[in-house]
Amino acid sequence: WRAAQAIGTVIQNNSKGQDASVREHKLMSYVIPCLTLSKPPKEGELKLVAKAIRVVSSVVREHEEAKRQFLTANGIQVLSNLIASEATDLPVKRKAIYLLRHFLRYDAPTKAVVRTSGLLYLLIACISHEDIDLRDNSIK
Repeated sequence: WRAAQAIGTVIQNNSKGQDASVREHKLMSYVIPCLTLSKPPKEGELKLVAKAIRVVSSVVREHEEAKRQFLTANGIQVLSNLIASEATDLPVKRKAIYLLRHFLRYDAPTKAVVRTSGLLYLLIACISHEDIDLRDNSIK
């Protein structure tokens, strides 16, 4: 998780770092598998997932190729699985929903992927959750 934390810090708001990580080092091929939990999660796994979400969030917001790679690798479904999983803790669910909000504001084809992923049903279920941050991020 420390490596993911360092990568997230380095590439956030750093276009040269984002280009190099996505184009030359194929960052998404390493990060997306880190977004999957074991059943039950192993020690430190939720922390890794949280840091991996940060890495994805840091790069996809301003980098079209990173967005394309994330979507092509079924990243929306991976995030949806995290939200749906009982093994996922609240901080990770909040981060996943916050990142998904970015994709809901993206172009029409991306919105179509989100609509067909079943994600909207998960977000509707989160609206009634007792955690205010989870509810808030689900309805924005």
